[in-house]
Amino acid sequence: MAVKRIEREIREYDATKQAEAMIQEAKAEAKKQGTTATATRGKGSPSHKARAVDIIGQQPGITIPELATKMSVKQNYFYRALPALERDGKLVKKGRGWYPVTTVASSSQAQADTAELAQAA
Repeated sequence: MAVKRIEREIREYDATKQAEAMIQEAKAEAKKQGTTATATRGKGSPSHKARAVDIIGQQPGITIPELATKMSVKQNYFYRALPALERDGKLVKKGRGWYPVTTVASSSQAQADTAELAQAA
C-alpha cells in the first residue's frame, strides 16, 4: 500500500517538474518575442469610460444594469470601471444610481444654500 502511494507521489512530482519546465520555456519564448507570458486584466476601454461618463451626465442616477443595456456592454465591466471613475473623482454613487460629480456637488451646494437661508429667516 505504501509503495503504491510513494509511486503515485513520484509520478505527481515528475508531472509537476515537467509542467514547471514548460512554463519556463513559455516565459523564455515570450521574453524573446517581447511579450509577457502572464495575462493581465486591462484597465478598460477609455472610450467606454468616457461614453459612460457622458451618459451618466445626461441621465444622472442611472444604474449599472441600465447603463450596460444602453451601451451594449456587459454589466461586470461597469462594476469594475465605475468605482475606478469614482476614485478618480469623475462620478459618485448614491444608492444604486451613479451621478456626475458636478451634479452631486451642485445639488449638495443647493441644499447647503437652502439650509443657510432657513437659518437666516
